[in-house]
Parts: sequence; structure tokens; C-alpha cells
Amino acid sequence: MIIVRYCNNRGQIVDQIVFNYSAYETYQDIKRQFGQADLIFIKHEKEYCLI
Repeated sequence: MIIVRYCNNRGQIVDQIVFNYSAYETYQDIKRQFGQADLIFIKHEKEYCLI
């Protein structure tokens, strides 16, 4: 599973599940909108930060 994790305007941490083929585009859109984002891969209950 790939998620984009970011902090919204209210200060809440949001995990948005994304499809593999659109993960990087979604990451870039959210980073442009909120200024900070992480692209995270989750496998076997471990998180790996991709970007």
C-alpha cells in the first residue's frame, strides 16, 4: 500500500491512500497545496518513506 501523508490546514495529519500509477503525481499536488508531504510505502506493518 502506498500513502501520501501530510498535514492539512487544520493541523491534522492525513494519510491518503493512492494507486501505484498515480502516487507521485498525487504527492506533488499535495506538496504544492500544503507545502510538505511524505510518500510512504507500507508492507508487513512497516512504513518505508520513499520521498
